[in-house]
Amino acid sequence: MLRLTVSHTLPAGEPQTLDRQALQRALQWQPGLPAEAHVDRLRRPLRRLDEQPMSLADRLHALRELFEACLPLMWRGAGTESDRGLRGLWRELHEACKLLAQACAARRAGRFSDGGLLCQALGLALGSAWQLQRGHALGYAPLFPGFWQDSHQLFAEARRRGWEGRVAIDGQPSLGAGYRQMLLLGITSSNRLDPARQSLLLDWIAGHGQALRLEGPPKSGVEVEGWLVSAEADSPGRCGRPPTRAPTNSPPRSGSCWDAWSKSGTGRRSAAICGAISVTASG
Repeated sequence: MLRLTVSHTLPAGEPQTLDRQALQRALQWQPGLPAEAHVDRLRRPLRRLDEQPMSLADRLHALRELFEACLPLMWRGAGTESDRGLRGLWRELHEACKLLAQACAARRAGRFSDGGLLCQALGLALGSAWQLQRGHALGYAPLFPGFWQDSHQLFAEARRRGWEGRVAIDGQPSLGAGYRQMLLLGITSSNRLDPARQSLLLDWIAGHGQALRLEGPPKSGVEVEGWLVSAEADSPGRCGRPPTRAPTNSPPRSGSCWDAWSKSGTGRRSAAICGAISVTASG
């Protein structure tokens, strides 16, 4: 069962039908508004969702529309007031997406199957996590407790169901690629970079994050070093040697360690960008 750190629960009661046209009007882009006004305008329908019981399909539609509406909002960096408001908006959206993913996973584990809904909910949860992580990096702000643990659990759920390579939301990377780019940003010391270099790093990660690959612990007797990622830890991982184990054909499960490596066609190390992760040639 998918267990996440959520700030609230879904509203109880008889499901109400989502007025999709009214939502579309509320989210319509309004040129000329200051950044703070755009944030406030999008926060209102998001908070109404927290008060209105509705079907999982309607909630998914609403959150997907909100996700798309938030994407054009630009981060200004350097800890501006508008960025703090935008981080708050993405945080609320991320919490709502996690709650939806957890509800879809619980329903799929029961009598009714919501596999399509769950896949998209995982995509929204991981996609909003990436946007939130970018905002915290550009604002030189630490991530909140539980961010990494929940992100690991979301990916573990997608991996367990064989959806790592699936694109859940149009225009977004696959579930696995999105998670890997989050890991790549998480292991860099981006808070030591000036804003211009941070922007370059984020663009580079968005283009190359999918090159990171995750492997289970090595076979017994094989010594390798890499970046260790634990699905139970509230961190992007640590550098070291994974514990050896007996050979197995089973994929890593929640709570296990993954060994993260980056791959590129050059086969050269990239310590300046990736710290302890090695960059190796891959076919």
